[in-house]
Amino acid sequence: MLSAERLSLGLTYLVSAGAFLSLWGIADDLSVLFSSLVFLTGILNDLRMHLYLPRAMLSLAGILFSAYFLSGFTLQNPVKPFANVLLLLLAIKSLERKKPRDLYQILLLSLLSVSVTTAFRLDVSFLLFFLYELFLGSVTFIFINLYSNVGDRPLPTGFIVRYAKFAFIFPITVAFFSVPFFLLLPRTHTPLFDVSAGERGALVSGIAGSVGIGKVGDIQQDNTVVMRVWGDLRDKAYWRVSVFDTLVGTEWIRTTTVREKEPEGAVLSRYTVMLEPIYDTLLPMPDYPARLLKVEGLRGTVRRLRGGMYESSRPINKPIRYVVLSAKREPIDPPAPVHL
Repeated sequence: MLSAERLSLGLTYLVSAGAFLSLWGIADDLSVLFSSLVFLTGILNDLRMHLYLPRAMLSLAGILFSAYFLSGFTLQNPVKPFANVLLLLLAIKSLERKKPRDLYQILLLSLLSVSVTTAFRLDVSFLLFFLYELFLGSVTFIFINLYSNVGDRPLPTGFIVRYAKFAFIFPITVAFFSVPFFLLLPRTHTPLFDVSAGERGALVSGIAGSVGIGKVGDIQQDNTVVMRVWGDLRDKAYWRVSVFDTLVGTEWIRTTTVREKEPEGAVLSRYTVMLEPIYDTLLPMPDYPARLLKVEGLRGTVRRLRGGMYESSRPINKPIRYVVLSAKREPIDPPAPVHL
């Protein structure tokens, strides 16, 4: 007969396998390979050999290796060192004797690893995988709770079947009843308990799709970090995102889709920009952009439009990093025609 320990262990390993798959391509390849081999060794040890290293030695190794990986933390790439640490901790936990608290820790590390991947992937296929991991994680949590209560003694098959039905139905029921709460909860344009929020309809700082002439009002500041920039920036740097070329009534909008060549001959400065998800297609550029050297993390292509705008073929829904050369003086070129 099966025991709660075996069931919990098997389900935990399934969730952990998803964690390793999700961090493939995000963490260092060597770290993924090494941690996977250690984790597989831990599984084999649980199934066959049952030889466990001292917990104190593994804890010390975890602290030292975590400090080593986190020493490479930078604002340009903050996720990769953290992903390496998560894989390392999963590998180390696999070598320990598994008590309920250890399985809880492995489950938490696995779900955290999958959550880290959301910083890089927002496609539908990953959404389905994420929901699968949440569902399996909920079922695993219920079985670990059973293990913590009944221990490792064998369980009757009928009891396991009934408990498995409950474990599978419970997260589905919770998700089903969460929908009415989501629909009934009030929506506000500001945080519910933000007493300093402005009035409804206030102007908010950000990337505008148009500019209305004569529209006045207090601009509500937003403290969300949009991008991080490295380079020789001026005190009052000029940022170019969208260029409006057409006046419709009292509103300026952007209609141009004409591509232009990158200018040559200017004195250029090099900037590195790490852009957070803005769910738009325009890339903010410092001063007067002359050349886009490199783009990392973007699947689409980037084109330069009239006015010095750089537009991506896909919305920017994950952090990207790009290097640009810009001139600090406005280039001397004929002005674009204005459409009235």
